This record gives sequence, C-alpha cells and structure tokens, in this order.
Amino acid sequence: MVAVHRCTVMFTDQPRHFFHFHGIGGQLVCEHYSAAVDGNHLYLIIHNIDGIRTQRCQLIISRLAASHGIHVIASIDHINASLVWDHKITLNFNWLTFDATTFESYNIETAHEGSLALQGTTGASSSGGLVLSGLLHVTESLTRNARACFRLLVEDHMDDDDVGGDDVGMSFTELYRRCREKFFVNSELNLRAHLTEFIDHKLLLMRKNPDGGDYLQVPLDRAVLAEYLEQD
Repeated sequence: MVAVHRCTVMFTDQPRHFFHFHGIGGQLVCEHYSAAVDGNHLYLIIHNIDGIRTQRCQLIISRLAASHGIHVIASIDHINASLVWDHKITLNFNWLTFDATTFESYNIETAHEGSLALQGTTGASSSGGLVLSGLLHVTESLTRNARACFRLLVEDHMDDDDVGGDDVGMSFTELYRRCREKFFVNSELNLRAHLTEFIDHKLLLMRKNPDGGDYLQVPLDRAVLAEYLEQD
C-alpha cells in the first residue's frame, strides 16, 4: 500500500463573538485588527495545525481566529485531528473545511518511519543510545500528563516482563481507568489525544483484540525503557 498525502485545508469563517485575552499583547493585536476600517486584515497560515499539541497554544490561536479582522488558514494531516480541540476551541475557530488530499507519496516524511521502533527491538547496544535519545526528544515536547500516561504503560510493560508471561499489552479501558484515577486525563478523547504522538512515532502500538477492545503495547527494548524510566 502506498501512503499518500491526506490533507484537509480549513478556513475560519466570520466569527460571531469576540474573545478577550488575559495577556495585554494578544488583546492589543485583536483590538488593532478588529478596529481596522481600511481592510487591513491579518491572515495566519499554519501548516499541520494538529501538530501543535499543547492546549494553551491551540486556545490562543483559536482566540485570534475568533477576532474580527484576523483569519486562519490551516491544514491538518491526521484523520482524528479534531480530537485536539474541545468544544470551546472548535466554536472559536468556526472552520470551513475542504478536502485537499494530493495523493503524493510521503517520501520525505517517512524517510525514517519506523526506525525508532525497529532499532529498539534489536537489542543492539549501538542503537540503544540513539533510540533512547529519540524517545527523550519526543517526550520532552509533550505535556506532563501525556508523559505520565506513557510512563504508566512502560511500567506495566516492565512488570509483565518480570513475571515472564506473554505481553499482550494493556487495554485502553484499563489505561484510561488508571489515568483518570491519577487525574492525568478527564475523558477518553483526552487520553487518545495524549497517545497520538507516541503512536505516530511508533513508540506505541495499538491493536484490537478478538473481543473488539483496543490494546496498547510498547515495542521497545527493555534496556532502553529501563534507562528511560531513570531519566524521565
């Protein structure tokens, strides 16, 4: 199967409300373009807006988009990109969406696809440091709660190895229960959003069991994961 560029281009529609910023800088920007009468509009063009993982950044951009005189043109790559936004942010953006799939191959984007997971399963010491470095680099860019969710999976994976049984992974339902108990997430959608980055980088595998439930596995070498737990 050949991977192709799946892309949706979105434009913010004319907003019906004006949202105030807590910071004076953002407030001044909104007021400037809202008061412009000479057609002086600001257009923000964002490639792969679903790649911006922090909720605060998405909220700030959505508030800009909700201001008169400011417009956002953005593309999304992931089919579940809308999970990044809650109801309030979605209302702020007020998107008009267009399918702009190009059907071009992901030659550049997938040049190193899967390398992190493949190297992590070889157990070779020469690649272990590279895998660990890549793992730390990915997790450093994520929120504390996202890292905490992943850490629960890693610890469960290590415990299964100690027992010596077959590691079938942790069910999504069980992970959600544990994360909710520790106040890492407040909904299943929130948890799926946290896991997206790990799945995209092949640090986490999600598969369905015969019972139809989602199960999560960490496909990395035990030594790499042990070092990660010490450094995280």
